[in-house]
Amino acid sequence: MTNLQTRKAYIEILQQLQNEIYPQLKKCWGFHPWAIIQNKVGYFLHMIANGKYKEDDFTNYKRIYFSRKIRRTDVKHFLKLWWKAYRLKKKWKNVLRDHTLFISWHSNLNGKNENIYIHPMIKLLDKENKPSVILHMGTTTFEPDSITGFYQQLLEYHKLKLKIKAYFFNPIPAVLHNSRLVQDFFERSNSKFSDGIAHNIYWSIIHHQNAFDAFSTLLKTTKPELVWLYCYYGQESFIRAANKCRVKLVEYQHSAFSSDHFAYTKWKNIDDYSEHFPPLFWTWNKQSKQIILENFTGKRYRPKVLCGGNLYIREQKENLQAIAINAENRKNKILVCLQGRWIPHFIEKFILDHPDYFWYIRLHPRYPEDKSRMDDLKQKIPDRIETEQANALPLYELFLKVSFNLTAFSGTAIEAPEFGVQTIIFGEDGFSQFNEQIHAGLFKYVKTEKDLQEALTTPNQIVTSNENDATVWHELYAAKK
Repeated sequence: MTNLQTRKAYIEILQQLQNEIYPQLKKCWGFHPWAIIQNKVGYFLHMIANGKYKEDDFTNYKRIYFSRKIRRTDVKHFLKLWWKAYRLKKKWKNVLRDHTLFISWHSNLNGKNENIYIHPMIKLLDKENKPSVILHMGTTTFEPDSITGFYQQLLEYHKLKLKIKAYFFNPIPAVLHNSRLVQDFFERSNSKFSDGIAHNIYWSIIHHQNAFDAFSTLLKTTKPELVWLYCYYGQESFIRAANKCRVKLVEYQHSAFSSDHFAYTKWKNIDDYSEHFPPLFWTWNKQSKQIILENFTGKRYRPKVLCGGNLYIREQKENLQAIAINAENRKNKILVCLQGRWIPHFIEKFILDHPDYFWYIRLHPRYPEDKSRMDDLKQKIPDRIETEQANALPLYELFLKVSFNLTAFSGTAIEAPEFGVQTIIFGEDGFSQFNEQIHAGLFKYVKTEKDLQEALTTPNQIVTSNENDATVWHELYAAKK
């Protein structure tokens, strides 16, 4: 397989994949699957590049196929699920009218049991007495009578319903056909991941349809005014359901991104599968807004983009105003924000060779695999590296302890300046993502020890790029679906 050292390499593979298999793809349950395929393959390649998957994991891999076999117990269970769903639909009928429905993933809750992508918006709505409710995804601990319990019951019901329908009408061959097209493409490049990628595509399309059916029923029953979610990719089923039910939906930007991100690159033939994209995007800055408009616009589909800024950062700046910022205490202290890839050799060598600097090393919450290398480095110079506070304190409190933020392509690069912290970028992906800020002199870019030494001793101009428009959220409710 092509060397995956940069995110541009993912994009090149995805473009080759689309060029080869797109004309042969078959619709599944009436929808075009390319949006699912590109995002799933792109994320799979990202995991390979970051060492999360090893070739040996898939050497003897055998795909598990969808079972269409119907047993008598399936029919009995289906009737029970149908009756439960029927009673719940009566209970929840029109309950969310005039409500905002927030979709929150349990894994994104912080130590305060808050989700930084949704709770600031909920607080804004509370001030205006606008009701809202949260659908918690990815958790097994929920109240059966909650909206989460309703969705889980619908998901179980529609999963079995799809199996029974497949017994009579069998749309699964189209899913298998598409997954095999992907498999054949990667086998031609001698990739040992071809089985794993094909399996991922096969089940992602099936799970997508299950979630689409369940969420469509929920929306038709409860009739919320607006659906709010963040990080649209991986949640295409909710978006497709909202679009079909004509319920207004907005995706809130969850971090910085560039055209080199597999989910935000230029979407070719987007009108064929635009039902998987939000009608409204909320971005943190104008640069992100422009990327959305350029890369997600087709002949018929053109999303509306609201530039409202990072709601959480504004809230936390207000909360942290009482904490005095001592410039002297922050001097020569650097925060390193990892992205699932360990730091380059020249940065590691600089850390070891320059005793005048103190380092906070923070793991990416989804990629803890670098912990062993982080611990090994700390053992060499335990007095100059801090890892406990770096990974326990909220990010914005950590910014108050440092004067520099060193990262590749993390969204912390555009958050740090809000707290007077200078950003230093490394790596080709980082240069690509923050090219505009680097050329404007707002961020320093380093490739060698000498570059890093100069960046730490020559302050750059600090300009915030978060728009922080507190009024934009009103436009969500004014905008037409």
